[in-house]
Amino acid sequence: MSRTVTICEHADCGECYRCRLRRLQSAFDALRDAVWKMRQAQRAYFQTKAISALREAQSLERKVDRLLEAKADQQLRLL
Repeated sequence: MSRTVTICEHADCGECYRCRLRRLQSAFDALRDAVWKMRQAQRAYFQTKAISALREAQSLERKVDRLLEAKADQQLRLL
């Protein structure tokens, strides 16, 4: 059972293997960066206990939650 993998010439079709892989990599990079920033903000809050640091950490946690919810919705559509 063989499958043909299509790859576009200009990497901008959005449907070929390369384009899907780039989109997935971009989503992963965004999630990784958001989690990194969130953890830094959480550490800052626990070191200082400043209300501004808490609000920043909470804001970044909501951003991470939105990114994860978007991925969960996509996975549910695949099932």
